[in-house]
Amino acid sequence: MKKTLYVSDLDGTLLQPNATLSPFARNTLNELIEDGLLFSIATGRQLISVQEVLEGLNVKLPVIEKDGAFVSNLHTGEHYIRRDIEPDTAVDILNMVFEANLSPFLNTTDGHRDKLCYQPKMNEGSNFYLSHRTQLEDPRLVKADLNKIVASEHIVGFIIIGTEAELNQLFRQLMARYPNQISGYVQANHYMHPWHWMAIHHISSQKSYGIQAMQEMCGLTDVELVVFGDQNNDLPMIQSASRGIAMGNADPEVVEAADFSIGPNHQDSVVKFILDEWQRN
Repeated sequence: MKKTLYVSDLDGTLLQPNATLSPFARNTLNELIEDGLLFSIATGRQLISVQEVLEGLNVKLPVIEKDGAFVSNLHTGEHYIRRDIEPDTAVDILNMVFEANLSPFLNTTDGHRDKLCYQPKMNEGSNFYLSHRTQLEDPRLVKADLNKIVASEHIVGFIIIGTEAELNQLFRQLMARYPNQISGYVQANHYMHPWHWMAIHHISSQKSYGIQAMQEMCGLTDVELVVFGDQNNDLPMIQSASRGIAMGNADPEVVEAADFSIGPNHQDSVVKFILDEWQRN
């Protein structure tokens, strides 16, 4: 029988609405993984945040984080793959963000330490996100002159928080200027209504590419790939998987692109689906 690899998004998918992994989900997945289940994560979160919400989950395969910008070891923090935005492009993106009167967070690395860089003069949504990461004592946080950071470090991605209208306008401008260099999306934030969130990465930083790279690393290119998601950054992996599955709470375009839908995230629908298939097969 052909093996199956299951890959799940986190927020709005595997996690509960309060951004936690339920004890049922954790215990069930751990039991199945020990029994041979092939399971991983593909998320827009960066590794430290993934480690926070998945504490105690014994994922053995590499995980796809930051929408495919990294393929990493969940437990050691080692990055197997990293995709940077071209330096000149990153400088120009920063200038365009500032011209739109927005202030981004920069996901960067100096080759040894991952950083989440920011500077003052932010809107309420950005301040809320900064406060949340500060409360969690996120060691990546660095208050800095972003012009200096973008000129000296590896830029993995931009996070820009704002209204839906202003982010959509900026996103169109960025994609028109760099259609072959960057990828990204604008979406509602699960936990910061009504603020929206724009992520900008290297064009190869997509969950589908990250999953493919992980499969090649682990010798899993010949397995059936089943993925679960709920928002527009999940669309590439939904469309490229053997079976793309939308959550009951998924955005309409994800439901339309998926092979079928299951229940909502608050019912642990991902884990129940996997458990049912595992028991039947």
